[in-house]
Amino acid sequence: HPNTFIVFPWGPSSLTNRDDDPFVPLILASRALFGMAGLVHYDDFLANAPPGSRWRKAQDHLVRINMGCDASLLPCRKPDAPRPTGLLHVSSLRRYKKPELMLESLPAEGCDLYIGTKRMDIIAELAAKGLMKRNVHVLGAIDNADPGANRFILEKCAYYLHTSGEAQATTILENCARGLVPLLTPRSGFSSPDVIFLTENPEENQEIIRGALAMSDEEYAARSRNLRQHVRQYHSWDRICQYMYVTIRALMAGQDVDRRGEEYS
Repeated sequence: HPNTFIVFPWGPSSLTNRDDDPFVPLILASRALFGMAGLVHYDDFLANAPPGSRWRKAQDHLVRINMGCDASLLPCRKPDAPRPTGLLHVSSLRRYKKPELMLESLPAEGCDLYIGTKRMDIIAELAAKGLMKRNVHVLGAIDNADPGANRFILEKCAYYLHTSGEAQATTILENCARGLVPLLTPRSGFSSPDVIFLTENPEENQEIIRGALAMSDEEYAARSRNLRQHVRQYHSWDRICQYMYVTIRALMAGQDVDRRGEEYS
């Protein structure tokens, strides 16, 4: 149908698909593809899609939008609650999540890392490499609807650690909604003045994490509050769907649209 619109998560892996990927003709036949990603992923796609490829031809169909998160479903830290020294990470720990970089970036003292995952096979592989330090704790799979799990996270963790470059992982959004302050690489695609950015260097990251742990309670409280508001404002499904609706109406009327999106939305 000429007024077909597609929505799907967009990220670095999108460019690794073969040029004969059957999904590309669907994009070319659509009026627009709403790709959930950060600005860094959108800009990289425009810069790196092979000239003359069908992915390059598909760029005129791409409209960047944010990944969404219903922050109202998650309990958040109380402003006056004691600040723990725990960091949380939740993922499948697959290679693109860069679990080795994450574990190598963790200081050996002064903090604890809690990992939520069901991939005990990967945990065993990381342990065999000597990466599971004494201050790393494995929680198993985490259910966001479990009151006990939420209570544990808020009591033990003040930060969310994520070294992967995937496009706006939902776990980042969920834990910002909880009030945790994220430590991320710029490649995560999550953009906020209150994010603490890491590097690809584990030793540098250890110093960055130590600095985050040492920040004043006042600075931490401000970052936590701002990040919760940021997710509620820029990653709410209401805002995202409204933007898509307005864009769809404009495209159907033959009008130009802002395909790159705003800085945060």
